[in-house]
Amino acid sequence: CWRVRDPVIYPGWDAMYDKLVQYKQQKGNCLVSDKYKEDPKLGRWVKRQRERKKTLKMSPEQEAKLNAIGFTWQIKSRK
Repeated sequence: CWRVRDPVIYPGWDAMYDKLVQYKQQKGNCLVSDKYKEDPKLGRWVKRQRERKKTLKMSPEQEAKLNAIGFTWQIKSRK
């Protein structure tokens, strides 16, 4: 059974969220590429958050925190 991990038990989410906040302060957005060379783990984490929201595997608290910093949920594909 898949469950959303409690952030108190799984502090990794908050650590990555903090990295995303720092990224936004530096770059002005939350558009971290999944191939972001400076921090590949952050890029993969951002991609995973979009997937988690689509599959309803994200807690409302986590979604609210991401919304509060202007997280971009849908990325327009480049052609």
